[in-house]
Amino acid sequence: MKSKRVFSFLTAVSLLVGGALFAQNDELYPLEDESWAFLLLHNDPGQGQGSSPDEDLGMKGAVAFQGTLSATAMSSINAGQKALLRKLDDRAEERAASDGAAASTNGISTWISPYYRHTHRSGMEEKGGVSKEDSGGSGFGLDLPFRNLVIGGAFDAGYTRSTYTYGEATTKNDSEYFGLTMYADWAEDKLRVYGGLGFSLDSHDFTFEQKNHDFGFRYKKSTDSNTYALTWAVIGEYKVYDKAVYVTPYAGVRHAFIDTEAYKIGMVSFDSDPQYIFRFPIGVKVGHLFNCSGFTLRPQANLSIEPVLGDTKVSTKIHSRAIGTSETSKARMTDGFYYDASVGVTAGFYGIALTLAYDFHGSEHETEHGVSLTYNWRF
Repeated sequence: MKSKRVFSFLTAVSLLVGGALFAQNDELYPLEDESWAFLLLHNDPGQGQGSSPDEDLGMKGAVAFQGTLSATAMSSINAGQKALLRKLDDRAEERAASDGAAASTNGISTWISPYYRHTHRSGMEEKGGVSKEDSGGSGFGLDLPFRNLVIGGAFDAGYTRSTYTYGEATTKNDSEYFGLTMYADWAEDKLRVYGGLGFSLDSHDFTFEQKNHDFGFRYKKSTDSNTYALTWAVIGEYKVYDKAVYVTPYAGVRHAFIDTEAYKIGMVSFDSDPQYIFRFPIGVKVGHLFNCSGFTLRPQANLSIEPVLGDTKVSTKIHSRAIGTSETSKARMTDGFYYDASVGVTAGFYGIALTLAYDFHGSEHETEHGVSLTYNWRF
């Protein structure tokens, strides 16, 4: 084992010397798997700028990306849940526009909700790291009415393309998202309770690239992984004023269990602990329902805050069998407090409703803008 480490050390040193010669001509020397593993896992902090692999040769860039995988999965979960909750709001307004809860729930309905969002994170996973992601997808669902209770199921799928940059380390990630949710919505007069239970999968294909112009080397590798999530949510609300303008305060809890499969970059493996995340949305909805001869129009604004508890950081074990060395590091995947705002308008005619909405989701290190269109048909 000692001879293998000595050999790895000598190989890394020789490559760095050769890389430095390449760097004089603005060329980067391609680094081999074992040499990169040695540079990544053998660091000597405090020796000055440019000499610590932990700071300059990719350790934090590689590890912090693990937080991005979990954060990407969390964004997909949030987008799917928002589409579902907005759909349930539309159904609730159908009840309000009808002659009593029982009459309004007559009729099975189906819905579709395409969406797009752009997310920017700065310093979330690690100070100095920047993540940008663009996502698009759609949810599909079916509702079954039982007097003042509606139960249903939804399937949502989407695609995310993201880039995470930390110093000269860059990871490009293409993710496909699939989710299944069962939900229920109960209403009695001004009181309403709704929630759901879901499972989702994020399939990641990503490419890690590390450059170092000081030492004149580059390292590039592609790999893949999956992130699984189990979620549930329960939210209660009460409409306190429903004449000219209705005001509906609400509060609830959302939970997500997130687990990312172990993966390898070259000869280095990354294995993270699962995360348990609890979110507590507290907010108020303000709007008005215009109803005229079967045609309805409902503008609405929604403001909320969302404290977050649980495993907000991802703990990752990094191991190389080639040199027999392991490290453990942590990266933040979510902030501890968020604020949300959305505006939208729903137009309906008998059993058909169309909703256009804009959402903003923000925190200390993250901002997200999203638009969605929901079509609901009750037959």
